[in-house]
Amino acid sequence: MGYDATRPFGEPAATFPRNYSTVGSYPVSGARTASIELWFKTSSTTGGALLATGTPWSNTNSQDSVPVLYVGTDGKLRGRVSDGQMAMITSTNPVNDGNWHHTVLATSSSSQTLYLDGSAVGTQPGADWDVHEQLHVGWATTEESEWPAEPVDADGRFEGSLTHLALYRRALTPAQVSGHYAARTSQDNYKNAVRADAPHGFFSFGQGAAVRDPQVGNATFTNVQLDTKLMTRNGTSGTFNGTSSHTKLPEWQLHGRAQLSTDLWFNTTSQAGGVLLGTSDRAIGDGTPQAGRAVLYIGADGKLRGRYGSSGEPPSTVEPVNDGQWHHVALAGWARARCSTWTARSSAT
Repeated sequence: MGYDATRPFGEPAATFPRNYSTVGSYPVSGARTASIELWFKTSSTTGGALLATGTPWSNTNSQDSVPVLYVGTDGKLRGRVSDGQMAMITSTNPVNDGNWHHTVLATSSSSQTLYLDGSAVGTQPGADWDVHEQLHVGWATTEESEWPAEPVDADGRFEGSLTHLALYRRALTPAQVSGHYAARTSQDNYKNAVRADAPHGFFSFGQGAAVRDPQVGNATFTNVQLDTKLMTRNGTSGTFNGTSSHTKLPEWQLHGRAQLSTDLWFNTTSQAGGVLLGTSDRAIGDGTPQAGRAVLYIGADGKLRGRYGSSGEPPSTVEPVNDGQWHHVALAGWARARCSTWTARSSAT
């Protein structure tokens, strides 16, 4: 990757002289709802992939890098969920005009919509994303598939500039997309507009690296005493008081995920039980939740219970876990979670 001095917000952008980058791990893998947003610029007539999903470069073969967003040899932008289908949503006009363009691919269980410069290009039925480990930035394998107006290069290497890649765990609305495009007047305006819609990843490209936005993906602690008990020699933990303590994790952690895994360590002697992890449609203190559930909790009988979803009784441990010892729990499975806020609130440490 190189450096583009004509970046759109006075901040570095990456040039891709037929090079590539990756973003992992599992950023959109198995998702039912997700959005990908970025800015790009190209004048190439040979086409090239902006984004693809796949496995690490060292393991790449023709099945392992599926185009998600690419510019065809006709200069038009194409996009689609990486579900193995090749019926792409296509822009009306070419985009290889040497100008900066903003694009979003927003997907849900019912539809997927491609946006260009703040406006919808087209819509197709929804689909689940393939299970792939990484996002490939600037390349995709197209050699052994008949992609419409497929790039000349067998690996679909993009020749141009790219920056401000944002990843979301839900479908952005038309108003959100147009609002982001309208905020392009300055880098601060644009970044604040993106941050306000809670991406789970936000990257600027330039100077040879993808730089994660430090204001994205942070947790908020309320009345949690940190670094009080150590589970390992160099580890840290937080103590919850069982009444007002809670932690708010970044929004939309479970929303629209087809495959889910959660693991943590806990230690408690409480006889009252408490929630280790739960979901809600709003943060604690922001009014009465209208939807939400406990994902992992300790019951009044001291036993650990957990499940994704709301139907039926959750699986339970045979023995109590409120014995004052450190315990490790992992919950893995399939679910359709629709709540936006993930919180931890209990009397456990």
